[in-house]
Amino acid sequence: MIASNGNQDLDGSYVRLSDKALRIAALLASLENEGQINLQIWALAQEIAEMFRYNLHELYAQVSSLQENDPLEDILINHLKALNKEG
Repeated sequence: MIASNGNQDLDGSYVRLSDKALRIAALLASLENEGQINLQIWALAQEIAEMFRYNLHELYAQVSSLQENDPLEDILINHLKALNKEG
């Protein structure tokens, strides 16, 4: 799935999602199931990792739209120019 996508901005995060799911499952198992990861715990860990993935895409969309509409550098330069004219 990662290789087929032309956009490589999120590749590093996608690679780590499976590790995060496993770590979450281990943490949940250590708290509730005497250290044993069962199907119910793994499903919950996957659901949490999926929530991370969704939030990652939401953040990426927000940052991308900010850059497309008015790059942060342009906003800063315009603000500094306005300050310079006032002073």
